[in-house]
Amino acid sequence: IINNFGISLHDNESLKDVFENLIRKMGRVSEGNISITWNGDEQIEDLKVATNIFRILQEALSNSMKYAKAKNIDINVSNVEEFKMEIKDDGVGFNIEDIRNGFGTINMAERAEEIGSIIKIVSKPNEGTSVKLAPN
Repeated sequence: IINNFGISLHDNESLKDVFENLIRKMGRVSEGNISITWNGDEQIEDLKVATNIFRILQEALSNSMKYAKAKNIDINVSNVEEFKMEIKDDGVGFNIEDIRNGFGTINMAERAEEIGSIIKIVSKPNEGTSVKLAPN
C-alpha cells in the first residue's frame, strides 16, 4: 500500500513535510490513528541519509498496518544534534525471535547501518511494538 503512494524526497521539501504527507495518505487507508511529534530541525541535508530514514519509517508503518492491527501508531522524532526516531504501536505484538531474520527487519537494519545508526525493535505478544532508530 505504502509503496503505491508515490511519495519520495525532493530537495525543496523538509523531511518532516514528507513524513506528514505519508501520514496523511496512510490515514486515508488505515482504520487506526497515526500521530507524529517532531522536535528540532525539520530538514536533513544529506539526501541519502534522509531517504534511508524515510524508508525505515515506511517499513515500520507498513508492518504496523499490515501485521500488528494497531489502532494507534505514534511517531516521535528528535533531530537535535543527532537524529532519533521511534515508531510505536498498540498492535498485537510478536515474539522478536520469530522475525529477527525477516526481510523487513534486515532491510531496516541495513538502512540504519548505512547511515551510522542502529535499529532496536522491542515487542511482546499483546503489548505492541516499538521500532527505534538511534545513532550507533
